[in-house]
Amino acid sequence: MNWLVDTCVVIRGWGEKGASHKILKKLLSNEPDLGLTDFTLRELRSRAPKHLYKIVREHLADWQVLDTGVSPGEWKGEKSYTIHFDPELLKLIPDPSDAVLIAAAEHYHLRGVITLDRHHLYTARLENYLEEKHLEVLKPSEYILSHDVF
Repeated sequence: MNWLVDTCVVIRGWGEKGASHKILKKLLSNEPDLGLTDFTLRELRSRAPKHLYKIVREHLADWQVLDTGVSPGEWKGEKSYTIHFDPELLKLIPDPSDAVLIAAAEHYHLRGVITLDRHHLYTARLENYLEEKHLEVLKPSEYILSHDVF
């Protein structure tokens, strides 16, 4: 596994209809290079409808889940986890829940994060930081194009 998938990608992939969502579902179903954090699973459990969470758990049963020990909404835990790996990260990503995935990708030496919320994250300073750490933040479409998924 080299990439972490954000909660929003999973919810859109299985929770909505339409051509773009079919592509996300196919990506999530067929790509062994992707994984989740326990933080993301907890967030899915709290945000996704129960029927959707059950579908997601079935489809992602073989995925690797990386441990952060952090639960969504526990601001102190999110902040502490992020600061443990890089105190500067919260200066670049003010929302600790967004910073947790970047910190996890850095901690586990992954390539990066796939999210639909990239526009919330991207600033020139963060882009420089990610480049320095050899991390990427991609939208699903960018991942698909750059990794010849289909």
